[in-house]
Amino acid sequence: MQVARFIMAVILQLALLMAGSACAAPQVATPPVTAYVKGEETAVIAFLPSSLQQGALPDQAHGMVESALQDTKLCLGQSNVSYKIVFADRVVVRWPGGNETFELGTPSDLVGALLLRPGANARILFAGGGPEALSRLMVPAAAEYFGKECPGS
Repeated sequence: MQVARFIMAVILQLALLMAGSACAAPQVATPPVTAYVKGEETAVIAFLPSSLQQGALPDQAHGMVESALQDTKLCLGQSNVSYKIVFADRVVVRWPGGNETFELGTPSDLVGALLLRPGANARILFAGGGPEALSRLMVPAAAEYFGKECPGS
């Protein structure tokens, strides 16, 4: 008898749980934030996930990414490279022959950089160690990609 009551109680709990989740308000998916850049320019585009624009950490994360971009700029010099930081889930590079899309949204929303130069394949970097790891990753990668010698890279 007690076993039957226990089974009925479990079935009732499961039914309530399923009914509650079916009645829950539907999640509204927000469209991805897209940044557009010109492909015919030599550029370093540092990116942060759009989800970091909200909450307590955006200023700190942006500061670390900005520092990584400055370190890269010191390495590459004041040449014809443009530098930009974007909050985005996707970057669309507009090349003269068409667009190339880079999906940045990963399960863990990583920061990173997109390296561009005319006539070469773009290179995308993801900093798995967070914003503070981007400089250690981006400076040597940019030096190699753009053919520069940088101290410590």
